[in-house]
This record gives sequence, structure tokens and C-alpha cells, in this order.
Amino acid sequence: MADSAIRYAPGWPGIPPRWTSSAKTGAGTALNQHSKVWFTLSHGILNEVYFPRVDQACTRDLGFVVTNHLKTALCSPAYPYSS
Repeated sequence: MADSAIRYAPGWPGIPPRWTSSAKTGAGTALNQHSKVWFTLSHGILNEVYFPRVDQACTRDLGFVVTNHLKTALCSPAYPYSS
């Protein structure tokens, strides 16, 4: 490649790292004894997802969006949104 310019991801460098809420309401994993995925719940959302190690989160504050052609709703009491 002739183009040797450094390219950064959109929004680089992102937000500073921070801890998620410690007020957990649940923790879990798959029923399969070979599962390498663990998660925590707090404030109505998945707070952290751990994979492949239980000591290092790879996702923080995961919400779900439900939509159809008429309406969009973010499904989380922590982040109420509707349009």
C-alpha cells in the first residue's frame, strides 16, 4: 500500500476507562459447563460481559434496541429512550 497515513477509528480516542456500577442485581453464565461467558446485571441492563476470562470484562453497559418500521425503543430502564 502506498498510503502509509495513520488512520484512527471514528470517535478516537473514546471515553476514559471507568468502572461500571457496583450495585449488582445478578450474575450468571450459561448452563453448559464448558461456557466461557459470564455476565453481571445492574439497573436493568447487562453491566459487564466477561469472555474468555472471568477476571477481565470485555463489554460494559450493554443495552438492547427493539425496533419496527414505526417506532424505536431502547429497552433499558437505566437509559429510557423512545422515538
